[in-house]
Amino acid sequence: MDPWVIAIAAGAGVAFLALRGVRQLSAVTGEPGPARRDTAVPSPPAQIASRDFHYYSGLPRDGYVRYTDSVAMQYALNHALLDLAPDAQFERTGFAQGFLAALLARIDEGEDPREADFQADRASDEEAILIGWLGRLQTQGTDNAGPSTRHMRGIVDRVAKELLTTGPYRHAYWSKAKGEARESLAESGLSDEQFAGLSEAMQRARWQGERLAASANRI
Repeated sequence: MDPWVIAIAAGAGVAFLALRGVRQLSAVTGEPGPARRDTAVPSPPAQIASRDFHYYSGLPRDGYVRYTDSVAMQYALNHALLDLAPDAQFERTGFAQGFLAALLARIDEGEDPREADFQADRASDEEAILIGWLGRLQTQGTDNAGPSTRHMRGIVDRVAKELLTTGPYRHAYWSKAKGEARESLAESGLSDEQFAGLSEAMQRARWQGERLAASANRI
């Protein structure tokens, strides 16, 4: 065989094995490889409003799939909140908590559990922006499974608890996951009064989300 052909084939084999190694390492650590880390969650278009929200049934199956989708949703939500002011972080998270809790309560209390669209006709323009943001988030924060409204609700609740414990997000998700940074209320620069105000804003936004989801029409 021509020596040049052998050399090219050998080089291609090395490249394939290197790429395979990156993918295997990513599977073990749960961290996306270099290419996926930059493209896993594209920056969403700003301020796309919608009064319709799609309910996705089911949950990612236990094990690796559930783990990777939990990481993907945590990354997506961290990414979405990071550039917002502290009050917007708390308000959006509270709204998401209330909206998802009320919507899932309807399903749990006997409403048709199949996938469906819900339309919040009474939503203001500002509330429609939040619904649109929440709808995009549940499709962006996935990895090895399809979107799941119930799974997103669990991650939103976890993030809300973090915000109420360590203050607004100031660091990227992977920096925290690798131990390079951590959130700290003491380092947030917020006074006790300011933090109490953010907590109250989250609760008000939670009630706002609950009200809209409870009255939304199934279409």
